[in-house]
Amino acid sequence: MDGDEQRLFAARRGARQPDLVPVDVLARLVGGAPSVNHIEEMALDMGKLLTTQFPALSGEASRLGAARFLDRMRAGAAVLFEHFGAAAPEVAHTSSSDTVRGWGAFATVLVTQEVGPRVELLLPFAADAHFAVREWAWLALRDLAVAHPLVVLRHLEPVAGLDDPLLRRFAVESLRPRGVWSRHIALFKEEPGHATALLDGVAPTISRYVQDSVANWVNDVSRDHPEWATSTVERWRQDHGPVVERLARRALRSLPAPAVLGSRSSGDPAASACRAVTPAHAYGTDITT
Repeated sequence: MDGDEQRLFAARRGARQPDLVPVDVLARLVGGAPSVNHIEEMALDMGKLLTTQFPALSGEASRLGAARFLDRMRAGAAVLFEHFGAAAPEVAHTSSSDTVRGWGAFATVLVTQEVGPRVELLLPFAADAHFAVREWAWLALRDLAVAHPLVVLRHLEPVAGLDDPLLRRFAVESLRPRGVWSRHIALFKEEPGHATALLDGVAPTISRYVQDSVANWVNDVSRDHPEWATSTVERWRQDHGPVVERLARRALRSLPAPAVLGSRSSGDPAASACRAVTPAHAYGTDITT
């Protein structure tokens, strides 16, 4: 495609169902063109994509035919890891295909089970220009976040302070108590106060994309911890003013309007607030991939 064709292709509206993705779009996706939504990723033949992007690995194409979308993504990661070893994430990240770059993000799970090295490997994917790759980045850290939430939190606090808003979002999204397409983080559902400092630093970021992630984090726990949610949001309003007003509304969207401290408490509000910051319990040691 020439430049004009590429711009037109990138500006298309994606299908809403996998079986509605046009054949010509699928052909271009298999050739390495970027998708415009997850539906297109679901619809493309990942075995064919593997063959076009890595011809020497065509014999492994049948392994990418699983029924579940995430299983196909992980299978692509496994194939790359088996053939490229620890270099798999870097190799995949050079691809023009966002799906292949997603395989690279998931390959980090196979490269290391240590939190610090995994976070470092995922940063290029978390800062990727394509929305889907950024989603795969935090999902590729989720197993460690579920098993070792406070360790992951400690490693993500510096990331949350970086200038790049995409990396700030990665730090927040990786720790969401009720993440999409992922296991919940029990500790943060029960004691959200552990993440207060990280969220405080990210909340005033002037980016709807980032603020929506913060708002969703608070919303995840707002019904179970309305006092923590409302007091946290009110503090942001006082500290940052109009910059966080949209975030504040979205963060408290699951609570009655107006959200009042203690309005949904089933006991002593002070006790509920204390539960939000009590020391962590042992939330499992098994690491799920």
